[in-house]
Amino acid sequence: MQTITPDYYESFKCISDKCKHSCCIGWEIDIDDATLEKYTGQKSGFADILKSNIVYDETPHFKLDKAERCPFLNKQGLCDIIINLGEDMLCQICNDHPRFRNFYGEYEEVGLGMTCEAAAEIILSSQEKTTLNLPKDALELPLVSFREKLFSVLQDRTISVD
Repeated sequence: MQTITPDYYESFKCISDKCKHSCCIGWEIDIDDATLEKYTGQKSGFADILKSNIVYDETPHFKLDKAERCPFLNKQGLCDIIINLGEDMLCQICNDHPRFRNFYGEYEEVGLGMTCEAAAEIILSSQEKTTLNLPKDALELPLVSFREKLFSVLQDRTISVD
């Protein structure tokens, strides 16, 4: 699998407690099977709290509180799972967000979603033209070739947005 990324991708870092619109509020947080297995294997006081805050439905997920906050988002805006168990114990969605992946044959496109204020800041504040880090031969894929042309037009500051 060959990966396509925007040039700003590696500069993303979660701003956690400085975030005004936390991704840990208002979203159902699904737990992937591999992480659920890690959680059920934990033995500690915190592990008991962790397990008691999981809804074991068809798609396991964390129980949100009345304000739709993840039960592990503490008052300081930090994740108690990371604090108590380490970042490698996050479920896939928590580890990935706001990163996304699209697959096109042998190519994987990786990017940042604008639902995250830190990602939006990176994407919208750049004064430089965005480029894609493309593997050799990626421009042969019609979607990638079209996107390159689209980026070129959209980033031409001599053309009005209208």
